[in-house]
Amino acid sequence: MLKALYDYARNNQLTAVPGFKNRAVDAYISLDREGNFLDIVPAAVKKVFAPDLGSTANGTQKCNILISKAEYVLCLGDGNIAVKHAFFKSALQSGADYEPMFGLCFAALEQPERLAQIQEAYAQSKFKAGSNIGFQVDGIPIESSHNYEAWWQIFRKEQCDDVTEEGNSVCVITGVLTVPMKTVPKVPGLQVVGGHTSGDAVVCFDKAAFCSYGLEKSKNAAVSEEAITAVNAALESLLKDAPIHANTKLVHWYKESAPVDYMQLMDFDFLWGDNQVEESEETEAEGADQLEIRRLARAIWKGESPVQPQNVYYILPLSGGGGRVMVRGYEEGTCAELHESFSTWFHDLSLCTIGKSGMLRHPKLPTIYRRLLKPVKVEKNASDRMKKELSGLDTQILYSIIKNWPLPDSMAVKALAYIRSDLYGDGDAFYMKHPDSVCCQILKAWLIRRGKPMATTVNYEYPSAAYQCGRLFAVYAAIQRKANPDVNVGVVERYYASASVKPAFVLGKLASLSHYHLSKLDSGSAVFYQKMLNSISCQIALPLPNVLTTEEQSEFALGYYQQCAEIFKPKTAETTETEE
Repeated sequence: MLKALYDYARNNQLTAVPGFKNRAVDAYISLDREGNFLDIVPAAVKKVFAPDLGSTANGTQKCNILISKAEYVLCLGDGNIAVKHAFFKSALQSGADYEPMFGLCFAALEQPERLAQIQEAYAQSKFKAGSNIGFQVDGIPIESSHNYEAWWQIFRKEQCDDVTEEGNSVCVITGVLTVPMKTVPKVPGLQVVGGHTSGDAVVCFDKAAFCSYGLEKSKNAAVSEEAITAVNAALESLLKDAPIHANTKLVHWYKESAPVDYMQLMDFDFLWGDNQVEESEETEAEGADQLEIRRLARAIWKGESPVQPQNVYYILPLSGGGGRVMVRGYEEGTCAELHESFSTWFHDLSLCTIGKSGMLRHPKLPTIYRRLLKPVKVEKNASDRMKKELSGLDTQILYSIIKNWPLPDSMAVKALAYIRSDLYGDGDAFYMKHPDSVCCQILKAWLIRRGKPMATTVNYEYPSAAYQCGRLFAVYAAIQRKANPDVNVGVVERYYASASVKPAFVLGKLASLSHYHLSKLDSGSAVFYQKMLNSISCQIALPLPNVLTTEEQSEFALGYYQQCAEIFKPKTAETTETEE
């Protein structure tokens, strides 16, 4: 894993210079080219590449140079603040021979009158003592110069206690002999998933539990400064755009530069199958990246060859805890394998629409997760609820998709609960309720991965009594809606919850009601629905099942949904099928 990150940094020219880091800056003390104070100006760029002393700056004697807290730079206090202020000035004085701008900044801080002038101006600004500030001379930030880099490496090694000279060890990242670091620099970017504001360490050896074989601290996991700097640079770059999933930052990358990112398929909404958008309908306003992802989705659906099949993907969910980077998993494989997994996932989710031709859209992961939450009357914060209610389950789902594994059983249980809640309540006089389409897609994928041959449209001869009972229920509901179009609470609202669990206790009553409703229909409609009832009834072996399992309840829901699609399919669909 560390070697893959190291290679990524080198291949993408991300390898940072040791002792430097992207650091936050809020404001600059602006001086002219003679060193006269001009003003306190807000930073145009909030993060800059600047010297960093790592953990040494967290002590009581030293601080980061060039960019540091205002209280250290301007001596806005006594005790340790004054000590750190003196260190900040001494660093500027030491580097003045390499970069003349350092000397101007040192003089501004060394002369009491000029320092007081800067302190007064800073007090009147909007910035606080804890804000990070630096210097700029004639509009140029001093950290942007390259003249001081050689001096900085010497100065840093004199100040830091990060490197031990006790013999050579093998670097666990590169495998070459090295002088190991005693402590490693930290990586920012994990604050939103439990990380520390100052960053988190990838390699730790400060506890007895991390030591073994009689070795102490860094000798247990020796890393060279060059290697860990590259790893940190790779992580910092990848963490910037990594999506948050399952309370982790889902870091992913490819061994070789990839023209399209397979993982973005989980974050976009696509049209595919018979209902897909044609190439001519796409517009430049949609964005080049999104167009490429759409094309990839179509290629997967059509069974076309994967992009760069031998390219390797890496998936690394990360969070922070106690100042350490917590690795929540690690997966790698070829793009061909990932292509096949996503192709299977797309086909498992494919399901017909009701009242239209073609297939439903492929739901995004957040959409799927929302269907797995406990039903509530008023949705307050779905994101917070996902963290609590789907903890652990969301990770299982993600890996089931990526590795083409069976889906968790609790996924079906939660989807069924959503359907029952959604179908309960007042109806609509002009609309016959049907199971939520996304939940049915979830159930279909779950059943297929349990070995059930579920089709995208109604399966007239599917050998499950539960599935055929669901179809029968849909016809009873349609008959009532046709006979009494103004009814507010009908068959679905009253009986779905019980029929989907105990069909034997409900369908008999619905059969009796259907005779009354059929008598109110015109002869053509009555014959149409009666033939449908007869056809389905012939597929059900008596007696009717008393209690349905979770698997059978899922088949019932899909039978109901697909029969609704069959009843209300557009006439044009029949014409198209005949022509084909």
